[in-house]
Amino acid sequence: MFALIFLACLGIAKVINSARRTLTINGAAIYLVLAGAFIVFNLVMASRSDLGPYQLGRALGRSIAPAAFVGFIALYYFFKFRSDKIHERIKKLRDQGLRDRD
Repeated sequence: MFALIFLACLGIAKVINSARRTLTINGAAIYLVLAGAFIVFNLVMASRSDLGPYQLGRALGRSIAPAAFVGFIALYYFFKFRSDKIHERIKKLRDQGLRDRD
């Protein structure tokens, strides 16, 4: 489920970036915000429950672990996006410098 949401976030960002022809929207960041909100929601709901320590740990592990696992993958793509954006800026500056020389 979380992998599908992550892929949907990446797809939405890809469509927007293709339409703008520049890297502006980071799909991994969108997923990280959604996953963070989901994890905080689960922590708040778990703190309000009357489960014992074992049941509470098991419930949190089963609900948060998949979102966190896909979140680690999203972190890779988040930083990959940042480096691609920096490379895009460097290329733009190089192209602009070559045009200025001519």
